[in-house]
Amino acid sequence: VVQDVDLYLGRGDLQADTATVTISNATFTPDILNTVQNPADVSILAGASDLVSAGAGTKRETIIKNPSSNTASFRIGGSTVAAGVGVELEPGETIVLTGNMAIYAYNLHSGAQSLSVMEVHFV
Repeated sequence: VVQDVDLYLGRGDLQADTATVTISNATFTPDILNTVQNPADVSILAGASDLVSAGAGTKRETIIKNPSSNTASFRIGGSTVAAGVGVELEPGETIVLTGNMAIYAYNLHSGAQSLSVMEVHFV
């Protein structure tokens, strides 16, 4: 039986059903973090939330910075992020999120502010 099998190597715990696999005449092609996407800064209106980084199957990390020129914090989280929900990101701080999920931000300031974003993808 010919079948594709994905093998993941790395650190940490892996919990899955146990199986025995016999491999012969196999070619291994590792995925490589080889693409960095630099979207434009994301401007968010006062007291509003907005999408900062869309979910993508190839995305592995998202780096978000609240520029030190901003005067107020943001909240970072999922689609339900709000004034008291999510992780606070103060001016000058950076957060790195691992995964391919969509990420939203809520602007705690009384005026529009922007966040800087970078995404790392497997291609």
